[in-house]
Amino acid sequence: MRSYFPLFFAAVPFMALAQTPPANLPSPLTQDLIRDRQERLLQEQQQRLQELQQLPGRTVEAPAEAPPSDERCFAIEQIEISGA
Repeated sequence: MRSYFPLFFAAVPFMALAQTPPANLPSPLTQDLIRDRQERLLQEQQQRLQELQQLPGRTVEAPAEAPPSDERCFAIEQIEISGA
């Protein structure tokens, strides 16, 4: 009968590695801290935007519409240069 102990002991380190989380993934606590900081920064940016919109002064004008295209345009198919 064949013994599987050597195979088992060789596989144990790999099973342990498979159960450990990767080191580059942030922990749930770190994710919460990052999320809180991002939300705080977003709120600060929104507040600044509102303050800027409430400032007196020149209003932003809508861009003028493009003039209608010139109907005199045509495609140039060939150019000849003489005396060069």
